[in-house]
Amino acid sequence: MHSGKIFFFSPVYASPREEGRHELWRELKNISRGMVGEWLLAGDFNDIAHPSEKRGGIPAQQRRCDKFLDRINDCNLIDCGATGPKFTWRGPAFQNGDRIFERLDRALSNDDWRLGFPNAVVKVLPRVNFSDHHPMIIALFGFDYAQRPSYFKFESAWLLEESYAEMLEASWSGTNSIQERLSNLAHEIKEWKNITIGSVTKKKRELLARIGGVQKKLQTERRNNFLFRLENELQDELAHILKMEELMWFQRSRAKWLVDGDRNTRYYHLKTITRRRYNKIIMLRDVHGNWVEEVEELKQMANDYYKTLFAADGSVVNWYQTAITFPRLLDDELQMIGGVITDDEVKRAVFSMSPWKAPGPDGFPAGFYQKSWGIVGQSVCEFVKQVWSNPLCLRDINYTDICLIPKVDQPETIQQFRPISLCNTLYKVVSKVLTNRIKDTINKVVSPHQSGFIPGRSIHENIVVVQEMAHSMRKMNGKVGYFAVKVDLSKAYDRLSWKFIYHTLMEVGYPMEWIDVVMTSVTSVRTNVKWNGDRAEYFHPQRGIRQGDPISPYLFVICMDKLSHLITQCVQEEAWKPMRA
Repeated sequence: MHSGKIFFFSPVYASPREEGRHELWRELKNISRGMVGEWLLAGDFNDIAHPSEKRGGIPAQQRRCDKFLDRINDCNLIDCGATGPKFTWRGPAFQNGDRIFERLDRALSNDDWRLGFPNAVVKVLPRVNFSDHHPMIIALFGFDYAQRPSYFKFESAWLLEESYAEMLEASWSGTNSIQERLSNLAHEIKEWKNITIGSVTKKKRELLARIGGVQKKLQTERRNNFLFRLENELQDELAHILKMEELMWFQRSRAKWLVDGDRNTRYYHLKTITRRRYNKIIMLRDVHGNWVEEVEELKQMANDYYKTLFAADGSVVNWYQTAITFPRLLDDELQMIGGVITDDEVKRAVFSMSPWKAPGPDGFPAGFYQKSWGIVGQSVCEFVKQVWSNPLCLRDINYTDICLIPKVDQPETIQQFRPISLCNTLYKVVSKVLTNRIKDTINKVVSPHQSGFIPGRSIHENIVVVQEMAHSMRKMNGKVGYFAVKVDLSKAYDRLSWKFIYHTLMEVGYPMEWIDVVMTSVTSVRTNVKWNGDRAEYFHPQRGIRQGDPISPYLFVICMDKLSHLITQCVQEEAWKPMRA
């Protein structure tokens, strides 16, 4: 290879018969046990890993899929994934014209190969007439050679440097606004890390080379106290660098756990590469069903889709006051919700957040505030109090990155992604404070029909109710029966009217101070679609709430409870007859 890298490659054609596949995997298992180095396998495995990888004909057996997955795991292999058409094989046509489609072709690799080729992409190409299979191309270094912009992100590993606290304190001093301080700090950190830390990988390589040289020298000299002390100092410095490297990859991997005293750097590195590859979008179908591969065209297509989704549809929404309304909260409960912001509740909000989740556009995760609270804490508290008295202050920090998370293994359209909003942590602190103030009383406001996101309730309760209803309906006799309607609200968060949110919160009777801050947080947002790590143009939504905003689940269940009010009103007016399971 032109890069000088060497790896083992095994082209595969598995037998359509189970006996032949059994023999193939027995041989592959033997090879895997003795494999030293990077190993890639690709071809027709004549098997599927999940029932969703088959369409048409007799449904796939889960046992067959599990056996295939067990064989992959026994050889310590991982699926490299693919982009393009989901199914790679087309069966013959039946009499009615239907066909069977399956994903029989794929690429597998061991961990060494995945780490060695982190940008590799498997692409399924269009099928040609002389074959039932789609060809695949494996681009070892990816298809997008353009260097994406580098955005600032705070690294937890920086906290290990002794000079970090001194640098932070010097940068944070002054009377500037907290937004200006964060911006200046990001600039200061870039200069500071180049002087103090530099590249962790480069430093590790240099230390290993120096340690190797010292150890080689010690083997030829009987006694040299200076070299013994030097080796110990270098080993201590190497341990420090290895810990930084582990924290760096842990933060990027989005892993949920960390084993103290155990070097998990390889695991976190592999998890990071796998996550990035899974989330990387190479090609999608447009509204006409045509495949789009150009990076700028894809980015524009995604941004335009969400601009349209979050745009007001032009319909006139008139508020209709139902006879059934929300129960009234007690005066002391309302006073607590609308009371003055305290430093303690701001601190509780900050320290209740997961420290190293993906940050918003400013690059500072909750872990930065938690670990630096002694220096930055007072500024955070003052900002939240300022927002409470002047909600328009939120405009300066209310910027959001929309990250697209695939809902399916091999997405083909933009609708098959879940938009997760990455809000700035400073904004989330405000939202968390607002949420905590209504959390203890939300179960009094929302009717028992709503079970999701309510403390003390479980969504599984409604599943039991549905099962009991279905059971009762099956046992019913007579000419007059019942029917059940399951409503799937497509893009429910994204289409929620801001006027409806405001009128609903007013009907609940929340204090105006709290409502003003909530509505400003909802309506002042600027957002963009972050495409494979590259930001698109910011735009201003006109409706919807954000997945990833702490207050959003509570706003959604409160608004959805108006549907419960309408149903209850219809029952009381005897327009609907309730069913008792």
